[in-house]
Amino acid sequence: MDWCCIDALPETHKVAEFQQTRYLRIHSALYDRHQPGHFRDKKTKVIHANRTQLFDQLYEGIREGYLRLPENARTLGGHLRDGIGEYYQHLLALERVVERNRQGDMEARYDNAHRPDHFAHVEAYRLLMFMTRFGGRRPGVAGASITGSMGCKLTAWAFRASMGSDRPVSHSLSRRGR
Repeated sequence: MDWCCIDALPETHKVAEFQQTRYLRIHSALYDRHQPGHFRDKKTKVIHANRTQLFDQLYEGIREGYLRLPENARTLGGHLRDGIGEYYQHLLALERVVERNRQGDMEARYDNAHRPDHFAHVEAYRLLMFMTRFGGRRPGVAGASITGSMGCKLTAWAFRASMGSDRPVSHSLSRRGR
């Protein structure tokens, strides 16, 4: 593992400390862009992302099959509810909503309705790191995601990560079985 992307917030000092103590190339991610696209500042090691666009790209990639999830994605993470594990529950937590912004214009955004969505951000950071590292191209076969403890905002993606023996396969996100 030599590349990693972690959430820049809320512990910015801890993120900076973590970046200094590891031999990895660790970038932090901020959802602070309102214009299209994502930008990686190599000097500051910060990736500035358009949150709505990133989640549009993530869910499109999963639907279209060019982003692959672990074979056991539906049960991964334990804490099964209606046969769906925590990892998959987090991916399903975000819903795209379109509503008027303060200026009265229609605007899309993703809302988690106060449900945990940490693994969705893990997958978004994994995609973000790939796109910013390789010039925005679509990934062919995605690696697996890794994260710290459950419920922790310090989410990460590693380019050469592995989730043991799980083989990546295509998924279309749904609450129904495959």
